[in-house]
Amino acid sequence: KELGRLDEAEASCRKALALKPEFAEAHYNLGITLQELGRFDEAAASYKQALILEPDLADAHNNLSVMLHELGRLDEAEANCRRAIALKPTSAEAYSNLGVMLKAQRRLDEAEASFKRAIALKPDYADANNNLGVALNELGKLNEAEASFAQAIELKPDLAEAHRHLASMKKFNTEDEHYSKMLELYRCNNISGEQRCHINFGLAKACEDLGDFEQAFIHYGEGNEIRKKMLNYDISNDIKLFKKLKSAYPKIERNSLAPDEATESVIPIFILGMPRSGTTLVEQIVSSHSEVTGAGELVFAMRLGEGTATGMTEPTEESLLDFRQKYFRELQHFSEGNLFITDKMPQNFLYIGLLAAALPEAKIIHVERSPAAVCWANYKQYFTSNSIGY
Repeated sequence: KELGRLDEAEASCRKALALKPEFAEAHYNLGITLQELGRFDEAAASYKQALILEPDLADAHNNLSVMLHELGRLDEAEANCRRAIALKPTSAEAYSNLGVMLKAQRRLDEAEASFKRAIALKPDYADANNNLGVALNELGKLNEAEASFAQAIELKPDLAEAHRHLASMKKFNTEDEHYSKMLELYRCNNISGEQRCHINFGLAKACEDLGDFEQAFIHYGEGNEIRKKMLNYDISNDIKLFKKLKSAYPKIERNSLAPDEATESVIPIFILGMPRSGTTLVEQIVSSHSEVTGAGELVFAMRLGEGTATGMTEPTEESLLDFRQKYFRELQHFSEGNLFITDKMPQNFLYIGLLAAALPEAKIIHVERSPAAVCWANYKQYFTSNSIGY
């Protein structure tokens, strides 16, 4: 595995388990290998098996939490992370991972505290400084965020993701020291494809600021080409998804819940559309009202409703009611006592049919923007999510 020969590593782990099925460490090692191969469901299953055999394996709880987060199961991810911390209170990695889980749930103050705890335990932890910078940026603490990214780079000069984050925040007036560091990293032959991808997006932003648009476009092109290979996107998967959504919708519509069943204490406002179409700006406008809480991009509609929306779960009145109740249960954590709450996950456009049927009181704002502008804005953006490969 350390040599990067992951297929052979997997085969070796499986051979060990064939010889000794109750070998917890082999299940754990297999989980790590599958995680690096991007097979998150299988990795999660391996970590769970290791924990059945050895429940107090803190690192397995920690790694399982990362996989559950990748799979959108945030509550379980947080629970496993906290279990890892309970078993190993000095684990900076577990505190940093907990911060990532909390940030995904928009609990930014808690995320900031968790990242700072990780750094207190391990002051040279560059990744935690980088993660802290992301949380501080989202909290609007821009100077502190820049300082965190700079600290991450000082600790780990080849941390390309921190370079990209810092480049996105600042305005380049000259080819400064940061620009030179990115260029040096870009010219290095030993960096990974992922590092090169981050650096290209960072340099593209810098070159655009400096007015060198031709070079900026070259870096955007290289960055996108690498990202495309990493994502291994296949449009046929989306074609199948859209067919399932269209096929399931008539039955969903027939079982729509009546408006008089809308007795919840909060009313969701869905702001959806293509990424980079203006959903963030619309949320800022709407949530400036005193009765509206801006909750950001919530994963609950997808996580709780995808099965029903695609017909994998039979679209009955009972399944719509079940989705409704679970969605509102999650929403309560974010309402802050206000009547209205925004969910601006752009990808919720996939679930408009389900949302209209199960949440009849909800408001739905579908944001549209010039296709050319949307394409260009997406081309310039590095998306951390692997779920929007298109």
